[in-house]
Amino acid sequence: MKKRVLVLACVSFCLPMSVYAMTYKEAHRLADEAFFHKSISSLKKLELSASEGNKFAEYWLGIYFYSTQHYKQSVNWFRKAAERGIADAENNLGVAYRYG
Repeated sequence: MKKRVLVLACVSFCLPMSVYAMTYKEAHRLADEAFFHKSISSLKKLELSASEGNKFAEYWLGIYFYSTQHYKQSVNWFRKAAERGIADAENNLGVAYRYG
């Protein structure tokens, strides 16, 4: 019994956690680190979470790419976040189309 508990504990701590459950605040923090501190690891975490379907990561990637003047990528991420119900992403998508 002790062996099973030890194995389960090791598996739960050793496997990487899915970043799908990232919150709005966590995604915002990662985007800030990527933009202001040029943190590649934060950008990669954000991209991984967005590729897993996290709507907050998709939105903040849109913000990041818009801020770095990569407008085509920002529109792509805003569209994905808007499809998942993020109202700010819908607004930013409209602004991008308006001033395109």
